[in-house]
Amino acid sequence: MKVVTMSAKQNLIYKMIQASRIDAALSQAIARIVFSAVLFLIVTALNGYPSSQHEIAPEIIVSLHLIYAFYALYLAYRHPKDAHHRKITNIFFDLGALSGVLAVADTRMIFLYPVFLWVIVGNGMRYGMRYLYIALGVGTTLLATALFTNASWMAHRELAVSLTAGVVILGVFYGILINKIYKLNNELENKVVERTAQLEFQLYHDDLTKLKNRYALKSSCAKDSFIALFLIDIDNFKDYNELYGMDTGNAILRKIARVLGELAEETGCEVYRIYGDGFAVKFSSDLKPDSETLNLHINAILSKLISFYVDIENHEEKLHISFTVVAVYETEKILEKADMALRYARKKGLKYIVYDAKFDTKEEIEKNLLWKGRIKNAIENDNIIPVFQAIVDRDKNVIKYESLIRLRYQDKLISPFFFLDIAIKTRQYEQLTMIMINKCFTFMQKSDRDFSINLSFSDIHNSTTVKYLISKIKKHNVGSRLIIEILETEDAESFQKVRDFVDEMRAMGVRIAIDDFGSGYSNFEHLFAIKPDYLKIDGSLIKNIDRDEDARKLVESMIFLAEKMGIKTIAEFVHSKEVYDICRHIGIDEFQGYYFAEPMEEAKIISSESVAEVA
Repeated sequence: MKVVTMSAKQNLIYKMIQASRIDAALSQAIARIVFSAVLFLIVTALNGYPSSQHEIAPEIIVSLHLIYAFYALYLAYRHPKDAHHRKITNIFFDLGALSGVLAVADTRMIFLYPVFLWVIVGNGMRYGMRYLYIALGVGTTLLATALFTNASWMAHRELAVSLTAGVVILGVFYGILINKIYKLNNELENKVVERTAQLEFQLYHDDLTKLKNRYALKSSCAKDSFIALFLIDIDNFKDYNELYGMDTGNAILRKIARVLGELAEETGCEVYRIYGDGFAVKFSSDLKPDSETLNLHINAILSKLISFYVDIENHEEKLHISFTVVAVYETEKILEKADMALRYARKKGLKYIVYDAKFDTKEEIEKNLLWKGRIKNAIENDNIIPVFQAIVDRDKNVIKYESLIRLRYQDKLISPFFFLDIAIKTRQYEQLTMIMINKCFTFMQKSDRDFSINLSFSDIHNSTTVKYLISKIKKHNVGSRLIIEILETEDAESFQKVRDFVDEMRAMGVRIAIDDFGSGYSNFEHLFAIKPDYLKIDGSLIKNIDRDEDARKLVESMIFLAEKMGIKTIAEFVHSKEVYDICRHIGIDEFQGYYFAEPMEEAKIISSESVAEVA
């Protein structure tokens, strides 16, 4: 497997680790306040021992520490990242306060000794060996000074010596232990980062050519204000595969990738393999459609492709390539526009074409109008139907159902593949979502199962939909049995609303899943931002896992990452015993697919606790 260098996406692992440490710093600051307050109450209650030889009362020492504890909390909140000097200051104040109390108190304060050890060892556990030895040195010095200058402790000299020696002995012992723990922890963190890097490379690169893939292109397009995209599709590539075999076909694709890669180095553009025999060349965002530099780049690529030859079984074969150029001042749906222009070029027999809005053909418009009417009719006649597909555990016991939308038309249930995108275009999508929420929650009241519903980023950003969802959760009291599967999209600009939504749902007992993980878009950003309870691995990776070794390695990497984050995994599209056995063997927690059950209407829901194995 190819190992890649660290990038911004892999650094998200470090951000996640750093975030957990920041949370720990705040927790420690709060714990310091609580401990100091409790110590103040105890010292005040025991303020009956003689302290005439000391001018400073122990209450004053603890009060000063309490004031510092509040100041430390303020610093932890305003400046979450622990600085070296702050760690040292904390050590001196914590151990100084404890030593100060021991210095002016009698032996009844011996109960502070375990706390003294806890502060020393705790600094080592949190920050490493360096701070353990600093705390050990400071603590031993302060404790010895406190005990050997106090007449009450000197009356029990052997005890004072034992306590001081105990700090040194236990500090060294825990130092050895902590050193081993840190080494193991560093090895684990490095392994997680390495596997994350491998996983990211597989998600955003084509395994055959090592070029970036369609998902990487979508992500890149979303960041640019202007894009000139050059879409390349090989004519009749299927014939080469059938005539010469898959190995020769793969060799052709690798050769094209090399040629385009060389052009990319010369022109500064980016090259992608976006589907089987389709490539894309993306030009710099600072070029204009009518710029001379852009035209030179396009001509250079065309000249290379026009005279493109490949050795096939010791014979030179010329490849005929159809292509299209898309140059627009916006990034919205640029790949869809390129695909549309390519279809137009094929229909008209053109080899080179620039996108024009006229390619949104009359047939496409008529199709949209037809489905708009069907959707409207289905809404009015209660023909938007939820169906439910079982999700099973490792023993094939049904543990929950996923709710899926269907449209009833002429006594058939139509897949959302045919109407959901059109519903978005025709502004009917919001109404469909609300119908599904209402019908699913109504059915949940009749069942004791857990259910999941699908929401997209656009749903979450729609305040009307979110308010409706919250009201229905409260009305039907289904929060503890509800799982929301968040569908990833390529146009999400910020995760803040998503994080707020997730927090609000979790406050109501709702669990969160990321759907279609591995299908593309900004998977890692979504994963670390949402911190889901479940990860549903995309069916495109699962369905061929018994024959595709690369897909299996990719899924194994996902499982490894999920386990380290405490996330359960669910395999979609499990259609055979072979696929199920492999998924179970590599550690997937739950399974969904036609091997267990088809999506069913409410009246046909499976009622037994387990699913019969399919022969």
